[in-house]
Amino acid sequence: MRYSLLAGALIAGVSASPVVAPRDVVTVMEYATQVVTVTAGPTPAPTVSEVSVAAVPSSTKWWHWHWSSSSSSKETPAPAPATTAAPKPKTTTTAKPKPKTTTTAKAAASTPSSSGKPSYSEIVVMHHNIHRANHSADNMEWDQSLADTALAIAQSCNYAHNVDMNGGGYGQNIAAGAPSDNISSIITDHFYNDEAPYFIPFYNQATPSDMSDAMFDKYGHFTQIVWKGSNKVGCATYDCSGHGNGPNGLGSVAANVPPYFTVCNYGPPGNYLGEFNTNVSPGEGKPEVNWSWGM
Repeated sequence: MRYSLLAGALIAGVSASPVVAPRDVVTVMEYATQVVTVTAGPTPAPTVSEVSVAAVPSSTKWWHWHWSSSSSSKETPAPAPATTAAPKPKTTTTAKPKPKTTTTAKAAASTPSSSGKPSYSEIVVMHHNIHRANHSADNMEWDQSLADTALAIAQSCNYAHNVDMNGGGYGQNIAAGAPSDNISSIITDHFYNDEAPYFIPFYNQATPSDMSDAMFDKYGHFTQIVWKGSNKVGCATYDCSGHGNGPNGLGSVAANVPPYFTVCNYGPPGNYLGEFNTNVSPGEGKPEVNWSWGM
């Protein structure tokens, strides 16, 4: 089964230096998974997102980024318009199907589900911290305020970064086309496993020697996940079917992208120039895990 995964990462800050414009890269991929069905109510609660999953054939994935040249002591976000960059050299990846075809995930849950399986929030935290431990970074904690803001942004049903809502001051990763049941795959298989190898030449550099659009697009999600100065995360996944202005609901995506919008907010934000060497440590060589870890 094929579907689209659309993802991006954002960190913004204000200083005398201009904020570098975001960049987009298009990559074709194959992704095999079992699709689940979850239903969103007519009036979603501000902290809970019930996500409805449907199979829509596709093979396109976009990644886009925005980073700041300011210091992390600057907290006011300043997003910029998107541009286009070259595609990743790796064009195909396959994930193993998940064993269960139907489930319901709460975007802002912080306690185990009644089935005994980890909740959405627990999966988010687990699949950040397993990688942070490999890079000598302290554990992240779930932050309900960041999750509430993430849900409000996801409910806009317009695929775009927004670091102004509720006062801003957070970093942000976004994804589209992937249901809530696939949050572990977004974080681990794509943001971490796909991107970590690209950062190997840049460890111990305060500012990576290659911050070109094409290269930064390949490792920016990874560096935000393991950024030592970020210690809180809150995510939400929302089904935009019938809610947005796109062909399937979610706006600003291609017609073949399923209408699921995931937003992860980070506090304090990462990916600041001049601070990579103190915030992104080399891996300790622990075994690689995939989406199914801890599930």
